[in-house]
Amino acid sequence: MSTTAKEVNSTEVYQLLDHLTGIQDIGSVIRPLFIWGKPGLGKTEMVRDYAISKGMEFAYCAPAQWEEMGDLHGIPQVEGGVTVYRKPSWLPENNGKPGILLLDDFNRADPRIIRGLMQLSQLHELMSWKLPDNWIIVCTGNPDNSDFSTTMLDDAVMTRFIHVRVRFDKMAWARWAVENGVPPEGVNFILTYPELIEKGKLTNARTITSFFKLISKLRPWTDHAGLIETLGLGLLDQETLVSYFKFMKEINAMIPSPESILYGPDTDKLEKEMRALLVQPGGIRLDLFSTMFTRLMIACGRQTNGKINSSNLVKMFTLEEIPNDFRTHMFVEFGKLTHPELIAILKDKSISMAILKAS
Repeated sequence: MSTTAKEVNSTEVYQLLDHLTGIQDIGSVIRPLFIWGKPGLGKTEMVRDYAISKGMEFAYCAPAQWEEMGDLHGIPQVEGGVTVYRKPSWLPENNGKPGILLLDDFNRADPRIIRGLMQLSQLHELMSWKLPDNWIIVCTGNPDNSDFSTTMLDDAVMTRFIHVRVRFDKMAWARWAVENGVPPEGVNFILTYPELIEKGKLTNARTITSFFKLISKLRPWTDHAGLIETLGLGLLDQETLVSYFKFMKEINAMIPSPESILYGPDTDKLEKEMRALLVQPGGIRLDLFSTMFTRLMIACGRQTNGKINSSNLVKMFTLEEIPNDFRTHMFVEFGKLTHPELIAILKDKSISMAILKAS
């Protein structure tokens, strides 16, 4: 694995794909992008979703599933006295549309297959066929250490790619989770304890998402603790499950929902809830308050439904116990929103004074 590759998040991967797919030099071959990362980070989905969002063609294949070189270069046949290779079914049609060919789990393939892919990676062609001119290749792979069953790539292979290392992006995952029906308590949990995914062995974005979706109908959770434990131990690290039960018992119910902050009628009650979340017997719990604020920002970035209670938002910004640097962070993040009613709240005199004191 490349030791000099930059560590990036999903937003930066999308920016890099924008650049690579936007290069219009006719006849040139764009060097493939190789995305490294632990299993379960959503590398495959990241590339597929990018192609879909841009209206591009998308072709997928997993070289680790190939057993013979014929799976790679196609079956030979004689045409006009010359042996040619019929293109394999995973190769895209040349319909003029731009696209991405994803070679998934590249370094889990047999060494023979990897050597066979060197020409395709460098020239976008192999034997008797080639990729359309407006296609790029993206590969994914897992770190080549003792934790994973991978094939070591030598320098001749490595130098054919642009390498990046993707890290877990809790904000990107949270946005995706909200859009895809992950229960709110699951989003709260990962926003509060992202290190469980970053450091976990069995716990990753894929397994934790599966866990949350499997238990989403088990309500109230206290009536189904045994089944939740069984499912959790079948998917996750034990530390993750212990932390989840503790979170559900002691913390989750304390976190005000985005809806209660945006539309709740009782500002005094909300103030008490936010202060109780922030100020706890052991000191300031900025991590919990940050979870609440992040959930709110995700909700504000979507379509709002209802009359916004601006008093709630003013109270949130002006809580005396909020550290000054985080108050400034809140102000900056709110300023990125496009909803006129939300942006107007930042002009409130109480918020302006609080920000001035913070700076």
